[in-house]
Amino acid sequence: MKNFDDVFKIYNSTFPATKAEDHKPNQVREKYTEIIEAAGLDGRLLPIDYSKETRTVSECLKSCTEKTVYVIPDESVDFVVSVIKKHISNDYKHIRRGDFKLVSKKELLGLVEGFTKMLFGLGYPLYIIIEQREAIEKRFDLKIHGAMDDIVRESNSLIKDAELRIEDFLCLNRDDRACFLSYMASAIAGLREHLAEVYSAYSDTRSEELSKHASIEAENISMEDIELDYQESELIAHDDELQELIRERDKIIGSYGFVKSKRKEYAVVNVRIQNRMAEHHKTVYGCTDFEEKELTLKHPTQVLHEAVTYVNEESNEAFENFNLNRLAKSREQIDFESAEAGAFIKKMEENFKRRREESQFAQSNHQES
Repeated sequence: MKNFDDVFKIYNSTFPATKAEDHKPNQVREKYTEIIEAAGLDGRLLPIDYSKETRTVSECLKSCTEKTVYVIPDESVDFVVSVIKKHISNDYKHIRRGDFKLVSKKELLGLVEGFTKMLFGLGYPLYIIIEQREAIEKRFDLKIHGAMDDIVRESNSLIKDAELRIEDFLCLNRDDRACFLSYMASAIAGLREHLAEVYSAYSDTRSEELSKHASIEAENISMEDIELDYQESELIAHDDELQELIRERDKIIGSYGFVKSKRKEYAVVNVRIQNRMAEHHKTVYGCTDFEEKELTLKHPTQVLHEAVTYVNEESNEAFENFNLNRLAKSREQIDFESAEAGAFIKKMEENFKRRREESQFAQSNHQES
């Protein structure tokens, strides 16, 4: 195990300061802490070598403060040095600002894997590691980020395929290539329509599920509960001090450089808001414990399956008609072009026949004369 002073020495020797003065340990540590907080990781876990602990994780966390020295597993030293080095890179600037959609998937995934490996090295139980990894992935919106990258990659591949078809001079002539590329465009348009219908069905399915939960909750709620909820809402709405704190918190979150310079101010304001909310809750309910109602929803893949099945079953006839119309239009175009070609050939044959007859007639007259 290494402490942060060891990592600082490695960083300082590997990446010497460009100014006259050397790197300052507190400033370098601040850079590392900033990335930890931006990633959504519980930084209190990192100063603890849990492999040597006999206490529970919760007990260990209570003893940690902002000044507690970080502990770094030997296999994670290079990762920490790399994070500090990249602090001023474009990707890490976006990370510090919370603009994760502008960061490459590779960099985000590198942070997820790096911190996951570090937690393993510190000896934490698996459930803590999974919990923290999911928290980071959620903060980064990594699944959506990855899905969008896949869509862009597949779209670019499709365009490249089309460009390759343009260059295929071996077997297809210009009209052949134009015909096939038109079909590609038509097929893509059909796919977009299909995806739009699946998305609509997906949204309707989830909305219906939420409506059912709301109906069940409405049936089970008592007039007393409604009255108490209303009283609490009124207290919150008419608490000018609380509303001002909420506006202040929103302003802090929206400010430039929030992660770097405003997080302590945010934490103070947020605690005051939570305490004020707890006071109002206690006034109405007689206690400060908020009852969390668990809402169990279908897994997204199940909703997607239902949506796709619905579209395929309900819209099958429409899709068939669409395909038939498209084929009919193609057949009509083919028949038209064939008729044009036939008429042209027939006209050429007639002209050739006429010219041949004229030539034969002229030769016959020449011989007679």
